[in-house]
Amino acid sequence: MNLKFLGDGILNKPSNKVDITQIKKTSFIENLEILRKHLHMHNGSGIAAPQIGWDMKVILLGIDANYTYDTNTIGKFCLKTFGDTILELRYWLNPEIIFTSDEQVYCWEGCLSIPNKYGWIKRPETVIVKGWDENGIQLTKTYSGITSRLVQHEIDHINGQLFVDRVACDKFIVPDEAFDDPNFIFPSKGTCQTKFGELSPIE
Repeated sequence: MNLKFLGDGILNKPSNKVDITQIKKTSFIENLEILRKHLHMHNGSGIAAPQIGWDMKVILLGIDANYTYDTNTIGKFCLKTFGDTILELRYWLNPEIIFTSDEQVYCWEGCLSIPNKYGWIKRPETVIVKGWDENGIQLTKTYSGITSRLVQHEIDHINGQLFVDRVACDKFIVPDEAFDDPNFIFPSKGTCQTKFGELSPIE
């Protein structure tokens, strides 16, 4: 399984629901491990099954305390976003958002499947997610702040949406090098004032 990029059809369609009675099968367990290896290989903090061509509603979130992240583009984003925070690795099977807060915030988002570009995206500040873990245990968890942003981004993937589908317009998609260019003109007040991993109440 290889990482899929913008333009691959599997990224633009809803994934198949996981049959929880089948999760102990060797093939399923092997695919979970492949997903984890891709998360590490590409220095990410989240990844969804369709990003590696696996047509299932499975996502993986987390910063692994036992893994050294590279300082390439995605690794840099990951480190700037979460800093020294160790975000527990967690698989979600068939995750769905059952609550969204009225409060909406903006943040820069990147994606393994859309390298070297970032989007200025508005999302709920807090969500509650329901689903199952890799052992078939049903979970309900509240995410707020930047981790809420992460889980919403990955759930979008299994529903066939990318961050480029959520920007207000194309001017809110910028290249990676913009953040190191003091002369780059950002498209709004919020975008020029907000660093990686920060949330903004204004566009």
